[in-house]
Amino acid sequence: MDKLTIDDVPKMFDYVGKLFADKKDELCQMGAVMGEGDLGLTRSKGYGALTGFLRELVGEGSIKKCSSRAL
Repeated sequence: MDKLTIDDVPKMFDYVGKLFADKKDELCQMGAVMGEGDLGLTRSKGYGALTGFLRELVGEGSIKKCSSRAL
């Protein structure tokens, strides 16, 4: 990939969301050691929801507009 386009943004976060979902139990175990046992749950839920939100923003037409609306 030579450059990131607006259509790549949801795909990128979809991949990250799937990765967090796959590692959810491992993250919860690591977090429990530090007193935060739901780390994997919150990350997988958050990134899972982010993908749909970003897909709605793709219509904004640019990564700059999309990212400024997401923040």
